[in-house]
Amino acid sequence: MTQEMVGPLHLCKRFQVQESLTFFNGRFIQAKSLDGVKVLLQFMNLNDPLSQKTKEKLWMNFKHPGLLSVMDVMVKEDAVILVHPIFAGEPLTAIVNKDQFLSPMRAMTLFRKLIQTQVDLQYLPVSISTSLDPRNICLFDDEPFFLFYGLTDYTTPLAQGPRSLLLYYLLSGEYPLYETKERRDFEKKIRRVPLPIRRFALDLLEQDDTCEELLAKIDQVFTELPRKHTRSRTSDAKNKWHPAAVAASSQVILSSGESVHVPVTHQRKAPTSLKERGTFHFEEKLPTVELLSRKIWKPSLIEGQLMQSELSPFIVRLNDRSKKRSYGMQTNGYGEVGFFEKNDGKYARVLLESRGFYLKQGRSYQIKILYLPYKSLRVLIQECDGMMKWTTLGFVIPGAREYQVEIEGVKGTIFREATIYEVKSDEEIGREWMTS
Repeated sequence: MTQEMVGPLHLCKRFQVQESLTFFNGRFIQAKSLDGVKVLLQFMNLNDPLSQKTKEKLWMNFKHPGLLSVMDVMVKEDAVILVHPIFAGEPLTAIVNKDQFLSPMRAMTLFRKLIQTQVDLQYLPVSISTSLDPRNICLFDDEPFFLFYGLTDYTTPLAQGPRSLLLYYLLSGEYPLYETKERRDFEKKIRRVPLPIRRFALDLLEQDDTCEELLAKIDQVFTELPRKHTRSRTSDAKNKWHPAAVAASSQVILSSGESVHVPVTHQRKAPTSLKERGTFHFEEKLPTVELLSRKIWKPSLIEGQLMQSELSPFIVRLNDRSKKRSYGMQTNGYGEVGFFEKNDGKYARVLLESRGFYLKQGRSYQIKILYLPYKSLRVLIQECDGMMKWTTLGFVIPGAREYQVEIEGVKGTIFREATIYEVKSDEEIGREWMTS
């Protein structure tokens, strides 16, 4: 049931509350924006007011890919309100339990990513704290992210999950019961695990290392493993699809924000044409890039019709002149739609759940992408011969710069009547467009 906002939400005129979703150590408010887009609101209640300097640092503070993606940040006197997209992902507790636990290498890799994220968060302009409790962790395509977090110096800390227990939990599916303190009793549960990892997990139960110390020890364990285990770790990374990365990219993006280069079997081809407008037929098996010649720097609408004989990666990308920053939308081989943002060569992602809307092969879809400087990228996808329609918001895109529009696809993809229109900057234009 939709209701007008109450309590601190009455200050957020942009949203109508629909539902409160309570978790173990926090809650999301599901709401609908004036654009008709469903979002999740997370409240960080402040113990002390934020200085103006701190407020100015907040926006880029939440861009770490190990955190639940943030579309907007609102600062009130007594709270910071984060606006999240509706996200996809599985709770760690649904993946790991007594009957189902992780392989040793997968557990170690995931553990390292989570610890690295905690280190990264300490050194952000405004330090962020979070909890390693498994109920606070979700995975999308093996990439972990934290649901709830706070500002270290300004909010009450979340209930903590001990770092020392997390690896054992990933390997065994359960937390150790301390009624039995004998090391050999713990070891029975993870007897199948290679010795270097097993020894490390058991040592952790008796130690209290800092995150930095843990990272060094994890990397040391990796060097002690037989080579066959480290090979499988690399091949797993190569074969995963990462929604924020370009389909044929040679960069595997870790949740720590690091980029690790791995070899790929092919790269995308260089642009083959430069058009003001028109239809793009992709005939190559390798990803091919086409350019629209008209650059955009004012509010603009990118429009075209997409049809794929087989579902495959498709990308509409806005590159700035340096190509160090790019923004856009992309689809994958499952018909899912996501956004990506690239800053200084590193990708951040928004994991969007389309609420039952997926692209289907052989169908035509009208795609509209609205660029408004300093506002969220807006996307509308509508079935040309049906009623199915999906609208959503992506990353905020900086203004005061020029963007080149790239279209990328593979064989079997057609993007018809691709066009760029200049539109008015009035916010009402964007609102009417999203709800049309």
